[in-house]
Amino acid sequence: MSNNIRVRFAPSPTGPLHIGGARTALFNYLFAKCTGGKFILRIDDTDTERSTKENEADILASLKWLGLAWDEGPGIADGDTQYYQSNRIKRHVDVANQLLESGKAYKDHEGVVRIKYPEGPIIVHDLILGDCSFETTVLGPDPVILRSDGRPTYHLASCVDDADFGITHVIRGQDHLTNTTKHIVLFDAMGVSCPAFAHLPLILGMDGSKLSKRNSDGLTVVSEFKNLGYVPEALINFLMLLGWSHPEEKEILSLEEVITLFKIERFNPTPAKFETPKLNHLNGWWIRHLEVGRIAKDSLDYLGDYRELVNSKSSSFWPSLVESFRSSFVFLSDAKKIAKLVFDLEIHLEPSIDKAEFIPFVKEWRDYLSNLMLEDGSDCPSTAQFKDFLKPFKKNKEVSQKSLFHALRLAITGELSGPDLSILVSYIQRDTLLQRADSFLR
Repeated sequence: MSNNIRVRFAPSPTGPLHIGGARTALFNYLFAKCTGGKFILRIDDTDTERSTKENEADILASLKWLGLAWDEGPGIADGDTQYYQSNRIKRHVDVANQLLESGKAYKDHEGVVRIKYPEGPIIVHDLILGDCSFETTVLGPDPVILRSDGRPTYHLASCVDDADFGITHVIRGQDHLTNTTKHIVLFDAMGVSCPAFAHLPLILGMDGSKLSKRNSDGLTVVSEFKNLGYVPEALINFLMLLGWSHPEEKEILSLEEVITLFKIERFNPTPAKFETPKLNHLNGWWIRHLEVGRIAKDSLDYLGDYRELVNSKSSSFWPSLVESFRSSFVFLSDAKKIAKLVFDLEIHLEPSIDKAEFIPFVKEWRDYLSNLMLEDGSDCPSTAQFKDFLKPFKKNKEVSQKSLFHALRLAITGELSGPDLSILVSYIQRDTLLQRADSFLR
């Protein structure tokens, strides 16, 4: 395919980057990269009353976090001027006036400028849906392109900019399908070739209705996913599977891998369901398989007050701890649970736990710790030393192994389940373990 391919993602900064917008940006990016074309970011900020710089900053930061780098747009060359629609209003108005002069548009009794619908049906030749035919009689009145106060509408601004920027393909959601009929009329009136259109399947919530906070576990905005501890690789992987499929039906997909085999023909035109459990599964997989230094670094942002304690340790401490326990992570924020297990001085037992049968084991554990000779340079028991403590109990057939491990887990973590104790204790200072044992015995 020609490397003259030019696609655009054109968000409106009237809100932060929605998950549907992120998927649209992703598929535009993939199409540009797989064809050797250009991915353009344009800020459609003509809604001056609702557009904010905060939302714009969120959109730019979210795209960067997802790894969707644009070839043209804000921050690149002259992108801080011409890639903002609000800076091109004069151009939009000029085109509207040209259409008025040519008779292809008219001013109605309310003073708004409209483009004339043609006679007969309008056919959208769509790369995903096939040919979609619309009778103009059901599309409503002729589309407004200039409001009575002289401001251009979305339809006019979008088409003028797509034409001026040489956009060859418009890839967007199926909710824009009826807008496309208006845009076809506008492109024709302007005397320019229509770009090719591809309308992505809708994203539905878990209950099968339109995606909303109610049916998506409250998550619809990219920055919300980041704040909860999702990694961008997992979110990108998940978004790829919303309407598109790998030729070999693979589920674990990286951005780099998909670029080499992306084809619009592999889209399913039916709506895609946003399944949070599937996203969480992918997130856990990526956390386990990404480079441990990266996961250790990124997880620091979720530690809260524990971060200062982690920073007081050696540079190898936190990466080593994450390496040992990230198999249990679903989110980067789960790192805080591990930090809590390592640093908290007190344990807090559920009132319903009957401690009586565990007390003898905890007393022996405390005595063992008190008399333990720690390895050189360490203030924590080693894994081998923890296993040495267990040996005599394992040989004693009268000892309930279940009670023993419950006792130790409660005395070390305050919980009845969790990570491997023999590894965990090797990160916890002996004084902390003693204090927890005392807390249990109190």
